[in-house]
Amino acid sequence: MQANKGFTQYVQAFIGLMVVTIIAVSVTIPTVITAISDAGLTGTTETVVEIVPLMIAVAVLMLVVSVIR
Repeated sequence: MQANKGFTQYVQAFIGLMVVTIIAVSVTIPTVITAISDAGLTGTTETVVEIVPLMIAVAVLMLVVSVIR
């Protein structure tokens, strides 16, 4: 019975992780990319702001790794 409880916690964590990943990849990153391109930034500001979607992806990846470990 105890082993089944531990497995259930992993399944719940995995489902939550998948929901967060899907939301980040399908909603957040495209929205940020569109907002950045519509802002009309140029030069150094544009270069720095274009890193934001990458940082979101890295944060999601770190979340996945931390939950799996």
